[in-house]
Amino acid sequence: PDALRGALRTQLAADRVAPRILENTARQTLWLLRLGGTNQADVELVASVYYQYRLDDRLLSLLRELAERRGPQLEAAYLKALFHTGRVEDFAREWQRAGASLASDAELALYHAAYVAGWGPREQAAEARRRLAEAMADAKLRLTGARLQLAVSRQLNDAAGYAAALQRLEEVRAETLLDEVGYWRVL
Repeated sequence: PDALRGALRTQLAADRVAPRILENTARQTLWLLRLGGTNQADVELVASVYYQYRLDDRLLSLLRELAERRGPQLEAAYLKALFHTGRVEDFAREWQRAGASLASDAELALYHAAYVAGWGPREQAAEARRRLAEAMADAKLRLTGARLQLAVSRQLNDAAGYAAALQRLEEVRAETLLDEVGYWRVL
């Protein structure tokens, strides 16, 4: 288990990982969970790997089973995975249940702002869109803000907003093929 934990921490430190290595990393997470008996520290490490490499379906599967044992870090990861997989109604319900205790997390608050901007009450949407725009200008939240802006722009069928967010991702070489395809769908 210690060797697997070390390998996973090394993967977390890498900027990008080749798809063949990502497949191996996913296998390592499963072995760690089997060997470690899903102890809390291992679950948090595996959740971090799944989140970093956008393995949102795996993250949801892992955390859905642990609803009673999710601490703040895992609850935040669960909320983010719900949003990324397009389960925004589930995101809204889970936010109502646990979001207030996590509202101090700037990144997670941005997810809630994205929800409000694209799916929430119209009277709050303008303020939420402003918060997303500010996040794309913030060095710490730039990538998250751009990713969330893609989702909101896709929901609102806003090609100009999608293009601006995609350009932010392209500037730091963080765009994916699916992001590019998403742009053509919005057009």
